[in-house]
Amino acid sequence: MRYGIGILATIVGILLAGSALFSYPETVQVEVTLSPSNPPAYIKSTGNGKIERLYVANGQTVKKGDILAVMESVANTDDILRLRECLNDWQKKGARPERMDMVFFRQLPKLGSIQEQYASCMLAWNNYLQHAGKNRIYETELKNATAQMMNALYEWERNFLPTAPIDGRIAFMQLWKKGQYVGADETMFVVVPDGKSEFAGKALLPMQGSGKVKAGQRAIIRLTGFPEQEYKGLEGKVVSISPVPDEKGNYIMEIQLTGMPEKLPPTMKVMSGTAEIIIREQSLLKRILNP
Repeated sequence: MRYGIGILATIVGILLAGSALFSYPETVQVEVTLSPSNPPAYIKSTGNGKIERLYVANGQTVKKGDILAVMESVANTDDILRLRECLNDWQKKGARPERMDMVFFRQLPKLGSIQEQYASCMLAWNNYLQHAGKNRIYETELKNATAQMMNALYEWERNFLPTAPIDGRIAFMQLWKKGQYVGADETMFVVVPDGKSEFAGKALLPMQGSGKVKAGQRAIIRLTGFPEQEYKGLEGKVVSISPVPDEKGNYIMEIQLTGMPEKLPPTMKVMSGTAEIIIREQSLLKRILNP
């Protein structure tokens, strides 16, 4: 009898000692989204059409402003690119009206939707030469015509000339090739930025239990769709909480990441998951005694 009581007392003592050492913190769970500070750039087509030229390969490094492809249009691509280059050179040399001759072609180019503005600019240039120094109205007309031509060129580039908006590495959304059809608003390329991107967390804190959450508290983050064993160690701390809830009754909470797994995919614009906010660090024994 005494032997049995002794064994039972020993077991109870071990359990109590273990519960005193085992951490069982009080937490509040919230939904969280992580956004990179340097997100990838998604490049979409602006209309239906075929790829006339493809200047990059999948995985290639590009610089901001690099031409990635040319979409098919009624314009002659070489004429468009030459006009683009001439205008850039003219601007680098001061964009002086008397030097507009360096912009124009010796032969009539095939510029598609820019043809009318190009012709108007040439006419304004001839008028300016004939009346140089006599009436400033012709200089104003030339400047206006040049601005209209540049705007038309910009619009053509937006529709038919996808370029890299940032430095990085190209990722194809399909195995693109010359002559392939592309649908309107279809993602053609993604430019993955160079270097490591920092992530910021935004969480929705329900009104119930919100009084326990304070700035500085630790947060343990678990991402949806990512194995916890591979992406463990993702932690942060509460930086700020909005003073009033939104229309759905949730407070907006900012979480700053303090621990970052190196395998977070850089091509993700936004990642979602849950965050456990550690309200109070305590042992299992204290949790049992003070529920």
